[in-house]
Amino acid sequence: MLRQDIEFYDSDVATSGALATFLSSESNRLAGLSGSNLGTVLSAAASVFIGIAVGCAFGWKLALVCTSTIPLLLACGYLRLKAIGGMEQRTKETTDAASFACEVASSIRAVATLSLEEHLLSEYHHKLVDQARGNLRFMNVSGGLFALSEALSLLILALVFWYGGGLMLGHEYTVLQFFIIDLAIIGAAENAGAIFNFAPDMSDARKAAVLLKSFVNRIPKIDHWSTNGKSIETLSGKIQLQDVCFTYPGRPDHSVLHGVSIQAEPGEFVALVGASGSGKSTVLQLLERFYDVTSGGVFVDDTNIKDYNLQDYRARLAIVSQETTLYTGTIRENVLADKDASEETVVQGR
Repeated sequence: MLRQDIEFYDSDVATSGALATFLSSESNRLAGLSGSNLGTVLSAAASVFIGIAVGCAFGWKLALVCTSTIPLLLACGYLRLKAIGGMEQRTKETTDAASFACEVASSIRAVATLSLEEHLLSEYHHKLVDQARGNLRFMNVSGGLFALSEALSLLILALVFWYGGGLMLGHEYTVLQFFIIDLAIIGAAENAGAIFNFAPDMSDARKAAVLLKSFVNRIPKIDHWSTNGKSIETLSGKIQLQDVCFTYPGRPDHSVLHGVSIQAEPGEFVALVGASGSGKSTVLQLLERFYDVTSGGVFVDDTNIKDYNLQDYRARLAIVSQETTLYTGTIRENVLADKDASEETVVQGR
């Protein structure tokens, strides 16, 4: 996570909420592929095969009829789980409307400044209406699946009792044989249907493993772990932006900078002034190499910053952001930032 560049955290899969969810819940879901879950699945599968063997030993005719119903019994268990689990998941999952409301609330100052309250309220209402329609359709389908699973289970039992009753009337089987075969095969198959209770856990575990692998294997475009690049002894501080054009990766259709050229000599104070969204912060982010320019170049001491070793380069930059965050500890510890320095340097930095 700490290796990734800013572009990674701008994507939809790496928002603060998505990463918090991944660290708190997705990591625990990896246990769905091992441990007690795997043992239960193997035990249920073994009980089916043992039940078939026991049933055939006591009466092969009825055993074959019961065995032929196993796929339907497993399907009933799957449909029942899908209906119940789906309804529970539907009530727990974060809706689009809720996510939209949270995003608007977090940017309420910008919303008020641009007078977007009525527009966003209308859009939120439309999302709620769409969500209600989806919930209604989902509940109808889930209710139908649950009813179908219960009906199939009862029909299978009726078939077994009808055929077994005929065998008992013909004096081919005793009552004891009938119930042993019924419990051995039908009972085992119904219990095996419980393995579908672990299907969501296994599915979630697989998705979590794929997501974790994508995070671990991703090499960022701007890799601050890389040792490549020109080492820096000192920087005089000459800054040049030459015909810079830039588009944020998450918004490729919206160009932020168009042919910007700036030059600042060492010791010179330069102020970037403009309306909100005009690209002031973007220029600083490019200078810090949080992003690479789309075209043009950013030069420091007549060298393109892409040619510098990223760690060396950033170690010689300092920034005071608009919203400063103090870390836990004293002011002195915040100024030191885990570096060794004399008391005079600390006072001067403060």
